[in-house]
Amino acid sequence: MLEKKLLRDQKERSVLFLGFLVIVGTAVMLIP
Repeated sequence: MLEKKLLRDQKERSVLFLGFLVIVGTAVMLIP
């Protein structure tokens, strides 16, 4: 049970990280 919750948290964190990378990449492309 606990392991499943940890896996889900890890997945959500990686998804948030990917979204953050996409936003940063878009900002870097738009700024110059």
